[in-house]
This record gives sequence, C-alpha cells and structure tokens, in this order.
Amino acid sequence: MKIYVEGSAHHKNEAGMGLLQSQGFEFDRSYDKNTKYDQVHIFNQVRKIEGQDCTHVYGPHFYHFDMNRYDFSEKEFMNCLSPWLVDLTMSIRQDIRCTALPFPVDIDRFIPSEKTGKPVVYFKNRDPQLLARVREYFGNDMTLVVYGSYSEGSYLQAISEAPYCIWVGCHESQGFAFQEAMSCDTPIFAIDVKSLRDEWGPTMWKNFLPGHDLQATTASYFDETSGLVSCEENWKEDFEEFRSNLSSYNPREFVLNNLSPKACAKKWRDLC
Repeated sequence: MKIYVEGSAHHKNEAGMGLLQSQGFEFDRSYDKNTKYDQVHIFNQVRKIEGQDCTHVYGPHFYHFDMNRYDFSEKEFMNCLSPWLVDLTMSIRQDIRCTALPFPVDIDRFIPSEKTGKPVVYFKNRDPQLLARVREYFGNDMTLVVYGSYSEGSYLQAISEAPYCIWVGCHESQGFAFQEAMSCDTPIFAIDVKSLRDEWGPTMWKNFLPGHDLQATTASYFDETSGLVSCEENWKEDFEEFRSNLSSYNPREFVLNNLSPKACAKKWRDLC
C-alpha cells in the first residue's frame, strides 16, 4: 500500500509509520505526480492533492473544530485518532467526515517484565491537588512519572515492572504512553477526565466553545480487560474493586488486538 504523506508529525506517529512498513506500507514524503497512491495523508491542513482519486486523510496535527468550512467528499476524512474524538467532533461539526485511525504501538519494545517493581503513578496536566490526594492515599511506595520530565528508557523499565499503574492524566487523542503501559501488560487504574476543560494550566479549552461540554477521556482505547476507569469523585472506592480484580486483567492482549501494527494496518487499509 503506497501512501503520500505531507506535513510534520509527532515523533510517535513517525515511529508508527515505520512500524506499518512491516505490514506492507510504503510512505512517500516527496510527491510524484506520476505515481498512483492508495491514500494521501496531510497532517497539518486540509488540502486536496489534485490528480489523486484516492482517500485523503487530514490531520491529526491541527485544531479542526473551528477551521474554515470545507466540503468533504466521500473520500475525504479528518483523522481524529480515537472514537471518542470522532464523536466529539461530529457533535460540533456535522459537516466534517471523520475517522479514527490510530498509529501502532511498538509491541516489541514495550513488553512485560517480571512484576517486581513499584506501582507507577503517571501524572499529566491535571490539578496538582488531585495528585497530592492520590500520593497521600497511597504513600511513598510508588514511582511517580510526570509528563515531560522523564526519559523513555526509565519509563519503560518502571512501567514494565510495575504491578499496576494509577493514571492521573488529561484527555488523550490517542495516548501513546498510556497504551505503552498496556502493552507492558500493566493494568491501569485511570482517574478519568470529564471534559477537555479538565486539562490543567494554560490551555485553550477553558473558554473554548462555551456552549459545548467538550466531553473527553484519558482512556482513548480501553476495555474491562485492561483495568478500570474511575472518576475524581469516586476513585478511592473504585480502587478497591480494581485491586481485587488485578489478577484478571490482560491489557497487552487488548493492545495486540487493537493497536499492534497488524491491527492498525487493517484499519488503515479498510479506509480505502
């Protein structure tokens, strides 16, 4: 499958395209008008490539809620990465044709180790007071991982050896670190967000589209075999349920079935 790619991408998305090459994908970053492409992906804008009567996929690297109106054809889609973001986008912009095409997780790098390490608390752009309450409840026998302040190698070691992870994060369009933890077969207890507005710190979401709830989640790909999704109001009670079921979770299996290179390749091919 030959795909023309235009624009810059998150480094994990670039790595994901590399993983898709093992599934027979070829990505061309220099446009050749004499080549018949199976798909066109433009990461940073909406721009039709003339002469290519194939599926065009726009995004995910720009805010599309308030972009200029555009008449999407049957072969043009906005990539929202995850189903929850498709639902949110369609609730705001019914004129946009959306899809959820995730980029694959590196299942050969993020693999389980013997679960002899400490539980991990992962913190990303949430109210610091919530983190303080979590740390007070669980004590100091935890490994704290703060978004933007760790190396991937240290994270991989901590999360692969952890018996479980407590996730205190904001919304995730896809959420690679979250899914890499699952790939390490580490069950996740997620203290979920309700809205994009739950992101802490300087953010565009506080006053954005005041007439909309902007419902969101940090667990963009997840099911009951992967752990438990709780909320800020009930997390202490829900954690006891999570801990009692810890041995029954198998999050790596979910990743293999839904976010591996093979699984993602099928989603990409099915869009043609």
